[in-house]
Amino acid sequence: RLGCGECRVQCFPACQASHSMDCKEECDNDESRCKECRTPVIEKCKAVCTGSCDCSAEADKSCNSECSYNTCSYCAYSRDKSCKNDCDNYCNSNCWGP
Repeated sequence: RLGCGECRVQCFPACQASHSMDCKEECDNDESRCKECRTPVIEKCKAVCTGSCDCSAEADKSCNSECSYNTCSYCAYSRDKSCKNDCDNYCNSNCWGP
């Protein structure tokens, strides 16, 4: 039997890997929402720019909420929390020591 610490060290990344696609849709949607906001802002900025303009920074400001990746982050957070619980349950029943 594995030590409990070692069990968790092995279990968590394996769990994350097996669920790596769980948030793909949410993250892809967040990414396209961000791009849809940024692209026109950058194009407009470049069109009116006469000197050295930081159009990317302009887009960062304008698209702050569209590019927050909240749905993606929350999905990943929930997935990691679920893996932690699953690994705790599995390891507590199948390991020895601290």
